[in-house]
Amino acid sequence: MKKIKKIDSKVIHSNPRFDVIKHVYESEGERFPYYVFSENNGFVVVLGLDKDKIMMTKQYRVPVKKFSYEFVGGYIEDNEKPEDAAKREFLEETGYDCKKLEKIGELKAGVNKSDTTGHVFIARGFEKKQKNLDKFEKVVGLDSTWVSIDKVTWAIRKGLIFDSTTLAAWSIYNSSV
Repeated sequence: MKKIKKIDSKVIHSNPRFDVIKHVYESEGERFPYYVFSENNGFVVVLGLDKDKIMMTKQYRVPVKKFSYEFVGGYIEDNEKPEDAAKREFLEETGYDCKKLEKIGELKAGVNKSDTTGHVFIARGFEKKQKNLDKFEKVVGLDSTWVSIDKVTWAIRKGLIFDSTTLAAWSIYNSSV
C-alpha cells in the first residue's frame, strides 16, 4: 500500500440520522476526495426467536424501489444504550416486548463508505403489546410476522432476502448456535 495522508475532513451534510463527510487524501503529491457517511450512534439488528420461528419484517425500501425482508432493526438514539434501542425497535416494529436480550456480535455495514457499528442481538420471551411505527414506516408499510427458521435460509437462496445487514446478522447468528 502506498503512503497516504489525510489533508482535510469536513461534514458536508448532516441530519438527525447521519453525517456525510468529505475527506481529502494525498499520496505521492496527488490529492483525491473520499466520501463517507457516519450513522451518528450506530444501529441495532434484532433476531427475535420463539421456538423454531424467527421474526421478520417486510418494508418498502425507497432506494431499491422494492420490498425488503429483514430482521428488526433501527438507529440508536442519542444517549441510548444499544440494548435499549434493540428493545425499543423490537416493540415499535412488531408490537412485542422482549424479556430476554443477548448480544451475539457486531457488524460494519458498507465498510467502503461507513464506519458505523451495528449491534446484533437475539431476543426471546415475548409479551404482546402494541406496534408503534414511525410516520414513514406507516406511509410505506412495515409488516412483521413470525416465520420458520428454515424459511429464512430458503428465502436467502431464492434472493428474497437481499439486505446486507440482515445477511450479516444471519451469518453471526449461525456462527453462534
